[in-house]
Amino acid sequence: PSVEDSQEVCTTSFSTSPPSQDSLPEKLAVHEKNVREFDAFVETLQ
Repeated sequence: PSVEDSQEVCTTSFSTSPPSQDSLPEKLAVHEKNVREFDAFVETLQ
């Protein structure tokens, strides 16, 4: 897939969020929470 495709996926995942998450700080907080949850998930696989 091209870089544009992956950018579209990112934009789509953001646009499916509730409107209350439209501000950048809230998006970053949600992203950080997802990263922490993913890290914890990876640790359970090891």
